[in-house]
Amino acid sequence: GEDAALASMLDGVGKELAEIGRVVGESRGATADGLQRLLDVGERLYVESLRARQRPFAQLVPSIRRQLRDAALAIGKTAKLVVSGAATPIDGDVLSAIEPLIGHIVTNALDHGIEPAAQRRARGKPEHGTITIELRHARGGLLLTIADDGGGVDVERVREKVIDGQHVDELTARALGRAELHEFLFLPGFSTARTLSERSGRGVVTVVPLTSNTE
Repeated sequence: GEDAALASMLDGVGKELAEIGRVVGESRGATADGLQRLLDVGERLYVESLRARQRPFAQLVPSIRRQLRDAALAIGKTAKLVVSGAATPIDGDVLSAIEPLIGHIVTNALDHGIEPAAQRRARGKPEHGTITIELRHARGGLLLTIADDGGGVDVERVREKVIDGQHVDELTARALGRAELHEFLFLPGFSTARTLSERSGRGVVTVVPLTSNTE
């Protein structure tokens, strides 16, 4: 009687709850799957938009070569430019921001780094100097390196400028080592140039972040 009816009712309720659970589970799975697909599409659109903004570093090379050539004629020195990693993509805004900075650094390398032809011959070097620009991926970002085959930093000239500018007292300056003196080169306004010009010698340090989102 009553027990059988109660058992039948409970069994029916159990089946209905099971059906409700199944429907909710399927709905939840569909929602999660749809959300994941939406996130995947969003990520792809984001990556594509970043790629659309990027330009190869090679776009700057003609301008930099032109600046180097003009500076060489004005200074009376000769140097060739060697670029590695020219195909590396960079955000267009960053590319525009670093163009004048690279031009300034390259000109400084020619003016202060590359020795005059006669001095290079005396040191057994080719008369033409070499300035190298290397760009490569490093730790999720981009590493830009600019180097020249000149004589390196004249640390005694730096020491003179440290003393002349009264950055530290003379006794302390005379005791500074090479690495310590190199640190002064990064001070705003610090320069080893004997005369200031539009080409170099203004001691300007500017930092521009280089980021890459193609990896």
